[in-house]
Amino acid sequence: MANGQERTSFATTTTGNNLTMHLSMKVVGIISFSGAIIMGAPYPAFASGPKSTTCELVSSLNDGESGEERSHSTARALIKYVEKYWDVATSEKPEKSSMSRVQDPSGDGSELDFHKVQFGSFQAGFYRYPDGTAMPSELSTTSITFNLPCGLKVGQAQKKVQAVLGTPTQVQQESFIYGTGGDQNGEVIFTFKRGKLSQVMWAYDTH
Repeated sequence: MANGQERTSFATTTTGNNLTMHLSMKVVGIISFSGAIIMGAPYPAFASGPKSTTCELVSSLNDGESGEERSHSTARALIKYVEKYWDVATSEKPEKSSMSRVQDPSGDGSELDFHKVQFGSFQAGFYRYPDGTAMPSELSTTSITFNLPCGLKVGQAQKKVQAVLGTPTQVQQESFIYGTGGDQNGEVIFTFKRGKLSQVMWAYDTH
C-alpha cells in the first residue's frame, strides 16, 4: 500500500521522536502523541487522574448525550488515552517480542510484518508497513500497575467501572464493551472475573 493512501482503522507514523496517528477509514484527523491536534476533529481526552470517584471530564464531555452516543464518546476518550502507550509500543525496546509475516488486513494480497510486544504492565500487537508506518491491532493490560484513566485499576468492582465510565455500548457475559461507532472503528473491552476487573483491551478495526 503506497504511503499517503487511505487505510482502514488508523495508523501511526514515526518521524524522529514524534508519533502521529491517522484516524479511521476516512483519515479524519492526525493527532500527535504529545497531545496536540494537527488537523481534523479531536478525540475527547481524560484527565490524568480525578480527585473524586467519578470521572468528571467524561461527564462534561458527554453532557447532553445519552445511551449509545455517550458510550461512543467514552470509547473515543479511552482510545485517545492510550496514545502514549502506542508511542512506547512502536518505538521502544520491549521486554519480550515476536514477529511474523501475515496478510495485509486490507485484503490486497500483500504481506506485512506483525509485531507482538510486551512491556512491564501491558502488551500490544501492530502491523508494520514497508514505509515504517505502524498500524495498531490491539493493546491490553491485566496489571494493577497500569495507569488506567479516572482512577480505575485492575481488580476494582464491576459496578465501579460502570459508575465511572457510564453504560457500555454492549454487555457480553462478563465484559463491558465501549465502541467508538461511526468511521472511527474501535472497541475498548473491560473483562471481569467474579465481579472484579481482570483485563482491559483496546481493539482496533484493521479491515
